[in-house]
Amino acid sequence: MMAIFYKTTSGLPTVEPGNIVTRWGRGCMGTTGEMLEPAVRMVLGNYFGAMDGQPSPLQVLSATTTVWLPGTPPESVFNYLCNGQRRGEWDAFVCAGAVQELSSVATCPHLHGNAVSVLCPNVTNAANNAMLFLQQTSIDVSRALVVYSVVEETMLRSVLDVSDDTSNLVLLPSGFAILPDGHGRAHHAAASNSSSALAGLNGTAGCLLTAAYQVPVPFNNLRHPDVQETYENAGKRICHAIKKIMDAVGAPIVVPI
Repeated sequence: MMAIFYKTTSGLPTVEPGNIVTRWGRGCMGTTGEMLEPAVRMVLGNYFGAMDGQPSPLQVLSATTTVWLPGTPPESVFNYLCNGQRRGEWDAFVCAGAVQELSSVATCPHLHGNAVSVLCPNVTNAANNAMLFLQQTSIDVSRALVVYSVVEETMLRSVLDVSDDTSNLVLLPSGFAILPDGHGRAHHAAASNSSSALAGLNGTAGCLLTAAYQVPVPFNNLRHPDVQETYENAGKRICHAIKKIMDAVGAPIVVPI
């Protein structure tokens, strides 16, 4: 899941044959007295998440953007995104509700916040009741990651039962990468004295926030109404999440990159 996320946010879209690359932008985030237009990169192409690395018939829209939050420590953004009770503020899938952690495995026992978890949305929407989140969180002094994929409960259970067969598990990871912006001075603390691997940063430290969202689409024709609607929804979803993060952590400004 992490490998697919890295490919989505860092890969070169033009190297894959058949990919369609475009840009989506709108004044959807505001600060006092100004509107901002983050450039959301849209890539429509084949799904390459299978274990053998071969493309599948599934067409996927990958939307990504990066913004700078001056004066906002990465840890603040990470802690907000990992707060299950507030997930509904930025994640439309849980319908303004919370998520419940069904199970969790620590990936680094010495660093709090590094884990792979299965989350269940606490929603009454019948369409989402059979869906779970497979989520991986990771944080250290160099970066923080919150990556998740929506998975059908029956599919996830079948993988767990078989334990070694993941060929039928389709993962479309979305999430966030949070990097220090290089301003300020990081203070290292013992893990036993810190709630996470990132210690406090001084007042000038900020972060670079990359948001990514992936969704399957039925057609690769950009002019098809369903594709246009998917583009709009993906762009709005990313901008909505960034706006909610900005409000929650008290970021005074967000700068498109």
